[in-house]
Amino acid sequence: MAEVTLKIDGMTCAHCERAVAAAIGRVAGARPVVVSSATGEARIEVAAGVDLGAIGAAIGAEGYTVVTGAGRGGECAVPEPPAGGAGPATVPAPAAVSADRTAEMAKPGGEAVRSPPATTAEVAFAIAGMSCVNCARAIERSVGRLPGVAEARVNFAVEEGRVRFDPSQLSQDAIFQAVRDAGYTPAPEGGSSYARERRERRLFFFAASLAVAALLTPHLGLGGRGELALLLLLATVNQVGPGLDYYRGALHALRAGVPNMDVLIALGIAASYSFSLLLFAGVTDHHALATAIYLVAFIRLGKLMEQRARGRASRALTALASLQVERARRATGDGWQEVALAEVEPGDRVQVRPGERIPIDGVVVAGESAVDESLATGEALPVQRGVGDAVIGSTLNQSGVIEVEVTRTGADAFLGQVIAMVRAAQATPAPIQRLADRVSALFVPGVVAVAGVALGGWLIAGAGLTVAVTHAVAVLVVACPCALGLATPTAIVVASGMALGRGLLIKSGAALEALARVDRVVFDKTGTLTSGQPEVVAVAAAAGVTEAEVVALAAAVEWASSHPFAQAIRAEAMRRDLTPATATAVEERAGRGVVGEVAGARVVAGSEALLAAEGVAAVAGDGHHGRVGVAKAGRLVGWLHLADRPRPETARVLAALRDLGVATELLSGDRPQAVAALVRELGIAAGEGGLLPADKVARVRARVAAGERVCFVGDGVNDAPVLAAATVGIAMGAGAEVAREAGDLVIVHSDLSGVVEAIQLGRATLRKIKQNLFWAFCYNTVAIPVAAGLFVPYFHLTLPPEWAGLAMALSSVSVVSNSLLLRLRG
Repeated sequence: MAEVTLKIDGMTCAHCERAVAAAIGRVAGARPVVVSSATGEARIEVAAGVDLGAIGAAIGAEGYTVVTGAGRGGECAVPEPPAGGAGPATVPAPAAVSADRTAEMAKPGGEAVRSPPATTAEVAFAIAGMSCVNCARAIERSVGRLPGVAEARVNFAVEEGRVRFDPSQLSQDAIFQAVRDAGYTPAPEGGSSYARERRERRLFFFAASLAVAALLTPHLGLGGRGELALLLLLATVNQVGPGLDYYRGALHALRAGVPNMDVLIALGIAASYSFSLLLFAGVTDHHALATAIYLVAFIRLGKLMEQRARGRASRALTALASLQVERARRATGDGWQEVALAEVEPGDRVQVRPGERIPIDGVVVAGESAVDESLATGEALPVQRGVGDAVIGSTLNQSGVIEVEVTRTGADAFLGQVIAMVRAAQATPAPIQRLADRVSALFVPGVVAVAGVALGGWLIAGAGLTVAVTHAVAVLVVACPCALGLATPTAIVVASGMALGRGLLIKSGAALEALARVDRVVFDKTGTLTSGQPEVVAVAAAAGVTEAEVVALAAAVEWASSHPFAQAIRAEAMRRDLTPATATAVEERAGRGVVGEVAGARVVAGSEALLAAEGVAAVAGDGHHGRVGVAKAGRLVGWLHLADRPRPETARVLAALRDLGVATELLSGDRPQAVAALVRELGIAAGEGGLLPADKVARVRARVAAGERVCFVGDGVNDAPVLAAATVGIAMGAGAEVAREAGDLVIVHSDLSGVVEAIQLGRATLRKIKQNLFWAFCYNTVAIPVAAGLFVPYFHLTLPPEWAGLAMALSSVSVVSNSLLLRLRG
């Protein structure tokens, strides 16, 4: 027997665990070991040859979703069929699932994934030295070869890597060594983009000082030979100083079999430098030697500008990470002691003074204060927090001293989860990036071939060696795969940062693209379109009785009840400034209502069934609203009509979606009459009530199968199965619990306006990605022929190598800058 761990969306309780375990047990050769709703995972023992697809289907039939390698969130818990569709995935014999190598299958996009081990760890780290998307591919290949690696992803745009692996087979040090072997420098997560920018600045100023010296050399009066000697010295220093990185990068790329941008630059500057050595043979003039110096300086300038632009793109996440508190004031036997945050554990009590940030997630156990939670929810106004209220780490305590009992620390705390979630989103490529990746893989060999053709063509045309080499070098350095590689990820980085500032957590780049293409939004009712709390909407009093008397009698017997209807009735009494009499002998009849004595008379407040049981005649309701009948001394005195009212922003959100051309629909487990009434009130195109979770899943899947791109909006817990079934799922968040929610996107502040903002942001992001890709393709399509001299015979249009190098770097800067323009949309 082999053991496999499945990641499962939709489990929320012990009942879910039992249902999933039973489904697994129905598959021959499979036995559930542990099924946990807390981790969302199932560990299963499976015999050789067992069809994992059958296990997934059995779990799916219960309304849950097994997350696959190509699924949301980047999980790869179940191997998928081979790309060619050659049958279902099966578990190989135990020998094949050894400690050395797990079964490898191919994802639809062609990326290799492996069935992960029962225990996985994840490490995220910064990577220095990448010059283009092919560098990221080389690192993924190097790390992916290691035994125990379940998944390796490298994001060129933010210069970060994420690796999921089996810690029993592999260590973090071994992963870092594989990165070094590929020719790049790893650092623990949080490696500063500012440090990389400082390094680029130093190299640029070094190269620029050499370029200035070369520019001044003809004015020093050294004479022909002396001038050439100084230029050669400057060019040599240039090669082994600011130009050395490109040679190293090219060497590692060629060794890894993934030629990258460094190969093109190294070929260009090496050809320029080598050709300039012919000066001493009198083959050409001094301009070629100066060109070799200017070329590196211009490339370094462009790289510095690119690094600065990329740093600005990820600034939102950097700013959020900087808010993490490093120390806390913890309660000890000797009073309050300031300690490092790493020493604080769940159950500890910490003190927070006005003006300080709450160090970690917890519950207020003493004191009261206004807390600025804008970093978590996007809400500008502070909220009042007192004893029993949950607070979020790194939020700002504004007014009072509070004591907080710690509930979660480190990566489990809200801020740690949010940072991990956003980093994962930025590391997950959008599907539209696949075309650029395919082109980038063939780009460098293609450019080298074009440079060779340019060299040979000009020599055959009799233009001479100088002209031929100049055009060949210009081709090598003007070509830019970087722009192609940055087109999608930079837009996703900027968009995810913008979303974070608005209380929206996007879990993947694919989710952003899916949001842009949504044509139908399906809502849950309770807690999503509505507030989730019933309120009294009408009072019907019997003849001779006032509405106030009906409310006061009901409130008297309901005063101590915790039922939502009781809370609504008490709120209505307070709204009317009523002071209910004290009720005695109160009895709560589970699910039906309350009876008690008020001023010596028996008072009943409850359902029609309870009224009938108490001998009170009542007329059946229409089912549109919940209602509570009130009787006194055996006589019906009135009805309280209650309803879960729409959120204040609901009508505005639905109107905005219609303006965006998005259809709306309501699916709910509530009474069909109540759902129909809400559909009519809000003008929703379609609605259906009385549905079980499995019914909602079926309705959404039918829409998706019909070709619609469906977004489902729900509470993220009860609606987990249907959130997973939709094209894209949006979960209404719950503050510090946000990272446990299901869905591709979480609205932390639970304001329904986030749905419209998310779709608008998705569409704006997709437009930017398309603009970036268009510019990257157009730039290379035009720049390479110009550099090759194709237009010289017709327009005398040429591009010197040094200016070609600057154009190459600026093309990347333009892509990043265009992505930054997303921020201008507000």
